[in-house]
This record gives sequence, C-alpha cells and structure tokens, in this order.
Amino acid sequence: MLVVALALRVLVQVDCQAPVPEATLAAMASEVRRIWRPYADVEFTPGRIVLPADFDESLRLVIIDQELPRPRQDAMGLGSIEFVAPARPASTIVVSAAAARSLAGRASWAGRPLDTLPTVVRDRFMAHVLGRSVAHEIGHYLLRSTAHAERGLMRPVFGAEELMGDRLDRYQLPPADAERLPRRGPVRADAAPAGKDHL
Repeated sequence: MLVVALALRVLVQVDCQAPVPEATLAAMASEVRRIWRPYADVEFTPGRIVLPADFDESLRLVIIDQELPRPRQDAMGLGSIEFVAPARPASTIVVSAAAARSLAGRASWAGRPLDTLPTVVRDRFMAHVLGRSVAHEIGHYLLRSTAHAERGLMRPVFGAEELMGDRLDRYQLPPADAERLPRRGPVRADAAPAGKDHL
C-alpha cells in the first residue's frame, strides 16, 4: 500500500458585498490557487456551506466596497484578518474592493496611468490586487501570525508595477514559513480526494 502526504485543503467561502464582476472573482480565485499550490489546495465556494470532511481549514472571505478602518487594515490597506489571541486568528478575511480601485487610480503601467488603459488591463490589475491580497491574508491565518516578512508572500507591501505582472515567484513563502504551515497526516494514495473548483 502506497502512503502519501496530501496537501492541506482549505475552503474559502466568498461573501462578495462589492460590485466585482464574476470574471474578476474567478480570476482572483485562480490567482490565489496558483500562489498557494506549492503549499495547499485552496478552493472557493460562494456563500456559507458546512465544512466538508475532506477540508482541513475553512475561511470566510468578505469583499467590501468601503475602505478598511486604519486599525484593522494590513500594511497596504487592502485586507485584514483579526486575531482573537496572539496565535489565534479569526476565520474571516476582509478585503476592500474600494481600496483596490483606489490603488488602481494611483498606479501606472508602461509609463501611463492605469485608468487611461483599456478595461481588460484594469480588470486584470483588479484581479491581481484582490487575489494577492487574499493570498497574503490566508498566509496570516495559516501561519497563525500577524508578522510580515522581508520577502515573498508575507511582505507588507506589493508594488503596483509588480502587481500587474503574471509572474508569481515573488509571492512564494520562505522555506522557514513553509515549514510552519499546518500539515495533513499521511493517507493511502488510493484514498486521495479529487480536487474541485467552485468559483
């Protein structure tokens, strides 16, 4: 009998309270899955559902259309997660579509203000900003820490030019952080559940 260690499975239940197009939400979810793929399988579903037995962690993602209050926001002002104790995060992530739009209004790409570029470029920027912000906040949750790192996914600030890019090597976890992630126990390979995308 072959025994393998499965990747951690994380379910993110999305409550979108902002006017974000479905295509942008789907692209956001894809960004998060790609960033976390080396460490965990992250799946998205709309609304609230009971945590299936084959998921290890469940988070609620609320996308709001207001700026986050200063005491609650992360360094870029895009997302937040509260901690009820030093190593005990709450299970709700909040990300601000309004803050993402504000960042887009200040950003430039190839020497031109982003808001003068075609809609498809602005939509891609929004998907990247939301996705990488969500991935960062998931990092705080899974690492059970409010700390930021000097490099990788848990940096406090991402540059606007970098956010436009498709490369995700700057959003990896340093090996020491990757080692701190929760682990799944070993299981028989023939018992591994098939992955499924919900969003």
